[in-house]
Amino acid sequence: MRVVYLLLPVMIIGMLSSTFAQTYDLELQNTNVPSTVVMGQMVPVSGDIKNHGPDAFVTDDGWLTMNVHASYTPLVDTFNVEQDTSFKIQLTQIEADSTISYSGEFFADIQNFRAGHSGIIVVVWPRLKPGQDTDVKNHYYITQVDAIDSANAVNTAVEDALAASVDVYPNPAVDIVSVTLPEAYAGTLSLVNLQGEAITEIEVTRQQRSYTFSLEELQIASGVYMVSFEGNEGSWTKKLTVNRNH
Repeated sequence: MRVVYLLLPVMIIGMLSSTFAQTYDLELQNTNVPSTVVMGQMVPVSGDIKNHGPDAFVTDDGWLTMNVHASYTPLVDTFNVEQDTSFKIQLTQIEADSTISYSGEFFADIQNFRAGHSGIIVVVWPRLKPGQDTDVKNHYYITQVDAIDSANAVNTAVEDALAASVDVYPNPAVDIVSVTLPEAYAGTLSLVNLQGEAITEIEVTRQQRSYTFSLEELQIASGVYMVSFEGNEGSWTKKLTVNRNH
């Protein structure tokens, strides 16, 4: 009987060790964070989580917390980054060598999301218990975003709607490209190269809605250009592909 009493604790310890000493390696893949963050609004995040194993990853309560950190200064060491906010995704487990998709959102009230700042560094990673993983490097997803206030967000939506209502045709173009405005606007219509230089400009009046660029007369080479408009009603930019090889 003494032998049994001596071995039983050892057996229990061994069973507990095998239960809790799980190792796995989670990696965030195909993560999507908007390139522009609007202050005071929810920011959607989605992507995949890959478990490289060798064991299954199991949550305690069916939820996994995703940490978010924002910084407008370069990161020295991601291992010392602390979360500014977080969001939860419903997750029970991820088997070894398996991938699951997730989506969530967090509120853009982080101090370092400052309106007007561009190139803000955003870090996303799952919150795990100490000692649960084998390679924490894979946990971090790092990207850069621009932060704007709600007023600028409204202006951006208006510009996008205006651009969608403008016809630039044909596109791709060979010799001539026409631009038709949805309403009688006043402003400047420009053909711009990828260096931001205006190749030519046309004055837009309220008496005319259709305009034409002669690519042949302008000796425009094949490539990608931008057709842009600036006026009192707003501004927009649309991509134009020129193929002079035909």
